[in-house]
Amino acid sequence: MICFGKSDGALVEVSLADITQRPERFHGRHVRVAGFITLRHEGTSIYPSDGARTAEGLWLAVETLPGGCRALFMWLREAGKGCAGFGLIEGILRCECCGHFGLWPAGIDPVTLLAVGESNAEWPERDWALEDEAWRRYLLSVTSQLRQVATDILSGDLGLIEGSRLILEFRGHMGVDFDDGEFRPLQDLTWSTLHLPIGRVRQYWATDALRDKDTEIREVEEGWRESIHRSCRLLLGRFKLPNE
Repeated sequence: MICFGKSDGALVEVSLADITQRPERFHGRHVRVAGFITLRHEGTSIYPSDGARTAEGLWLAVETLPGGCRALFMWLREAGKGCAGFGLIEGILRCECCGHFGLWPAGIDPVTLLAVGESNAEWPERDWALEDEAWRRYLLSVTSQLRQVATDILSGDLGLIEGSRLILEFRGHMGVDFDDGEFRPLQDLTWSTLHLPIGRVRQYWATDALRDKDTEIREVEEGWRESIHRSCRLLLGRFKLPNE
């Protein structure tokens, strides 16, 4: 096994089944559990086997490891390992640590040690060069889409409200914080106009009702035009394609 973090304190070795059946028995105790570990967005967990249900596993607060998630994933990369495989976890069992949407019966917080198997059968290697290329192509595609939406807004080919909604779908993909003053108008316009019929939902509205709402849409967009256009120009300046 190769380890990230360190073993600390008196440990109790326990099975996942024992914990998940009665997690309150182990609350606050420093435990060591073995199983199939997954280190994915909104799914940092350990299970008795690959494909097991969340009710059979534990959430892992891996951000509590030394250096946080970034250090952990850099360590995996340097070791040539992927993001899932059989290994060991040590840390404090917490009944209230139920993970994303509270789907797990309990969790380990903090995690003090993560150990992965040395063999590929236990913890498969990962082709990080292939991963980098896939990520590069993905960013190019997303950048192109984002630029097209911003351009269509500025040219008037796309409404301000519909365009702002589309741009917000890029959250988490482009590293844009829409709480920043530069881009906040896109978010504020979207949240303040969720009641307005935009896009395919219009087919379910009566003609007279749409007429009234379209008047409101025109008035709202006119008031937001300058700030939304400014945000779009900033996005175009910040996110460029390689040939530009």
